[in-house]
Amino acid sequence: MEYQRWRQYYEQIIEEFEYCEEKDKEAALLLSSLIKKDAVFLLHGLIQNRKVYIIGPAIRSLPPMEGTIIVADDAISSVLKRGVLPHVIVTDLDGDIYDLIYANSMGSVAVIHAHGDNIERISRFFHAFKGPIVGSTQSEPLDNVHNFGGFTDGDRAVFIAHHFGARKIVVLGFDFKNVVIKRKGDLETKRKKLKWARILISELINDGAPVVFL
Repeated sequence: MEYQRWRQYYEQIIEEFEYCEEKDKEAALLLSSLIKKDAVFLLHGLIQNRKVYIIGPAIRSLPPMEGTIIVADDAISSVLKRGVLPHVIVTDLDGDIYDLIYANSMGSVAVIHAHGDNIERISRFFHAFKGPIVGSTQSEPLDNVHNFGGFTDGDRAVFIAHHFGARKIVVLGFDFKNVVIKRKGDLETKRKKLKWARILISELINDGAPVVFL
């Protein structure tokens, strides 16, 4: 999704959640200053014209998968425990940080997302990621921090797959009804985030994105 179109959704999101755009920009600038080598070219090779599986945190079991595997943040531990190393992790560093770092060290491309609420975690953990890194933002993109669209890690992963021309996008472990609270946060905020994830993925499907849910 082009940035100008994404901007319409972003403005609604920051208004509804009372986010500060300047803090989002601050986070993006910090991430930009830390990235020494942009691995975005790897996403082209991993995704374009390929079948892509996107795994969310509600995953119960994994089917046989022949294609590119993208894991959304909180699902990383479950996937690793099943003996699967994803090709790509989409994270705002809110999942199990040690599993995220491990997967990246083993070759998973870490798409690290910068927003106003994770500035401290970027500062604290970025240098522990030794593998390939791509930076992302929900505000205005920079040369080495990209805006692919998307709000939560899960729907952002779908946006990334569509952006790079996936032939088919198979979504697993997304539960928009049963809200699970993380170590921080509240039920109502989580519900609103899932609402937006559903809206945004629906917009991609309406645009012709080849998304199917399992």
